[in-house]
Amino acid sequence: MVVAGEFTIGSDDPKSMLNERPAHAVRLDGFWMDEHDVTNFEFRRFVEATGYITTAEKPIDWTEMQKQVAPGTPSRPRKCSNPARLFSRRQIIRLICVT
Repeated sequence: MVVAGEFTIGSDDPKSMLNERPAHAVRLDGFWMDEHDVTNFEFRRFVEATGYITTAEKPIDWTEMQKQVAPGTPSRPRKCSNPARLFSRRQIIRLICVT
């Protein structure tokens, strides 16, 4: 298990990209991580067998998202509020498996 904790994300370096500023504290809940890699084939089989909906396919809850980004970050355009509309399911599965 990866234990919960707080860390600093972002940067105050003037040479950093605007979307990396400012540095701010983020708190993560603890989570479990598998002991072995999962192949794309295994993940696809799991999704098809269970109907699992990936995070990338769920509409974005901006109120929840604001808790995770730097203060003052503007909301995204409405067309970006549901990533599933921007990609096919196959592209999403491939994207998740690569990241």
